Amino acid sequence: RQEPYSKPEKSSPLKSDAHGPCSNNIFFFAIIDWKTRNQRPQHICRGLAKSGYRIFYFSPTLGASNEIIINEIEKNIFEIFLPYERKTWIYNENINIENSKEYIIDIIQTFSITNAVIVTQFPLWYNLIQLLKKQFGYKIIFDVLDNFSDFDNVSIAVNEYEQKLALLSDICVCTSDKLASKITKYNSNIEIIKNGTEFNLFNKPVKNEILK
Repeated sequence: RQEPYSKPEKSSPLKSDAHGPCSNNIFFFAIIDWKTRNQRPQHICRGLAKSGYRIFYFSPTLGASNEIIINEIEKNIFEIFLPYERKTWIYNENINIENSKEYIIDIIQTFSITNAVIVTQFPLWYNLIQLLKKQFGYKIIFDVLDNFSDFDNVSIAVNEYEQKLALLSDICVCTSDKLASKITKYNSNIEIIKNGTEFNLFNKPVKNEILK
């Protein structure tokens, strides 16, 4: 469950080399804000950033400010908060692309983006993603990390947009065989990448009295 933080930091000055022309870009349309927790989205982004990609991490929190907020939170990773007609988040919002596309265009121009790949982890980004694919031809990776209809705080349209997004995507990545079986009805190009954990971090738990 997303608990959006209402006052993200204002945009920080970008490093001079952040604006250079680059074809190795990822538009990552996220399911959680970066600081919400440290899980699959952060691990994927950090791995790609270390491989030389610039990551533009679009927060699911919409309308937190009247201006676009861009912060370089780690090297080559930029968290972006989009302005919106009201304060909400992507879980229950069929996003109005007219309110968002101009900011995406500004990002493309500001960062001299010559090509990009879209990674998305939530279906209700669909309208914006469809526009980007139509206008720029970007490839799409749909990271299907959960059964979204089981969430208690999402739009009832999530199943419809999950199907549309699967059909639109160039490849779907699923976290389980069960999810892959569901998505294969709409896209046959599927890879299974299951969730894991950092063994060195969790193999020596700190003793405590919590369970007593």
